[in-house]
Amino acid sequence: FKNGEYIASSGKRNDIEVVQLSPLQVIRRLESHTEWINSILLRTIKTQSNSTEEVLLSVSDDKKLKYWMLKEKETPIYDVKITGHPVHIDCPENNSCVLVVSKNCWCVFEFQGTQPIYSKKLFSESNKDDSNELLYLNEEFK
Repeated sequence: FKNGEYIASSGKRNDIEVVQLSPLQVIRRLESHTEWINSILLRTIKTQSNSTEEVLLSVSDDKKLKYWMLKEKETPIYDVKITGHPVHIDCPENNSCVLVVSKNCWCVFEFQGTQPIYSKKLFSESNKDDSNELLYLNEEFK
């Protein structure tokens, strides 16, 4: 976390622990994934009232992208189905979109969006030459 007072960790237990560093203690346990969590990312967003709030994003082998508002309840505010087995998640500092990289494709979502804007297949077992095809899944972003 930006203030250096907390860290978040995850792993094969399928949950995310938010740990206070001083004194060292688990202050929250976020449970909703059903498989190994591969990547977590923290972002600070502006709310409608112009205050800031921290959002934690996570992807897991359960093929889900989850958004957690850390000031709210301990269940995700968005639970998004992902193509493939996600291995990494990233987001630019302006929170304009979310990139989810899977073993065989990547998808870009609007931040807090539940449908991909576009997706790119990295390879196909049946035809490895189709990797240049960019699939636009939302017509307004073509």
